[in-house]
Amino acid sequence: MSFKGNIFINAAITGGHIMPGISIAEELRKLNFNCIFLGKKGGLEENLYKKYNFSYFLLPFYHPFGKGIKETLFFFLSLGYNILKLFYLYWHFNPKALIATGNYSCILPIIIAKIFLKPVYLLEQNTVLGRTVKYFSIFAEKVFLGFPIFNSSCLSQSKFLYTGNPLRREIVEESFKEKEEKYCLILGGSLGAKKLVEMGLTLAEEFPQEYFLIQAGREEAFAKKIIEDKKLKNVKIFNFHPCIQKYFKKTKIVITRCGGITLSEILCFTIPAILIPYPLAKDNHQQKNAEYLNKKTGLYFLKEEKFHHLREVFTLLLKNKELREKIKERMKDLANKESATLIAQYIVKKIKK
Repeated sequence: MSFKGNIFINAAITGGHIMPGISIAEELRKLNFNCIFLGKKGGLEENLYKKYNFSYFLLPFYHPFGKGIKETLFFFLSLGYNILKLFYLYWHFNPKALIATGNYSCILPIIIAKIFLKPVYLLEQNTVLGRTVKYFSIFAEKVFLGFPIFNSSCLSQSKFLYTGNPLRREIVEESFKEKEEKYCLILGGSLGAKKLVEMGLTLAEEFPQEYFLIQAGREEAFAKKIIEDKKLKNVKIFNFHPCIQKYFKKTKIVITRCGGITLSEILCFTIPAILIPYPLAKDNHQQKNAEYLNKKTGLYFLKEEKFHHLREVFTLLLKNKELREKIKERMKDLANKESATLIAQYIVKKIKK
């Protein structure tokens, strides 16, 4: 196949950053562009790049102000290699543009892109601009927004375009199929969340007539021990699941952390949710996400210190189907299912000029 050109995509480290990049790349591939991913060595992205059949290069990216002096030391030790490698990649592949989905892994790719005079496009998945996107938006042609932003008043508004978060085509297509309310789903993020696992298992014990799917992540052994000790028969544990849409289609209620991509997927399937933001999220973005959706859709929002109200809220949603249907109707107004296509078409139109 003869491509119209190469496009670099930096989408790395977490599922919330990787999957939006893959979503856009799928649409760009339909438009006959070759997408090449720049990821981090040792992360979960390599398997995902392979799954979707994209070319990629993995570099030893480290956070310049990460957890402790060791992370910072590795950043400086790898800096020379990363700069030389990126210079070579930009020279060799001559990309038409760079698309970056945020976090520290995109800092060097953005800087090198500007040295090579390549246009940069950024994504912000949350209602609060992440630090990397905020500080490097000055270099961007456009910043695509998953939700309206609360902290952009000091920046040029012409930089921003509200598109909704890009979702994979398979998720969007699955959302149009007939649904059945079968499971209660607990999502703690691709790394899991011990408190949500504990809470989910407690609910499974108290509601034996319901079946629970719990994303345990790195807490899998912890969860399995509790299941074995309590002899719970109505629970299935899973880790990060790239085909999460299969679960969404059969979910009646979801209890979840509040990352932007997860919330956009829930909106796509219009699943009534109880939102429990991770209290240590940077810039408190998960709480801002939850507050926004609570205001716009009526989705329930609980802080961790209010966990003792969870059973009450869960029972209310579980037993009141009319309430769930009202929430679903309000969610439809925020579900933008064509964001990936809009972003891809916008970028292609600009780079053709």
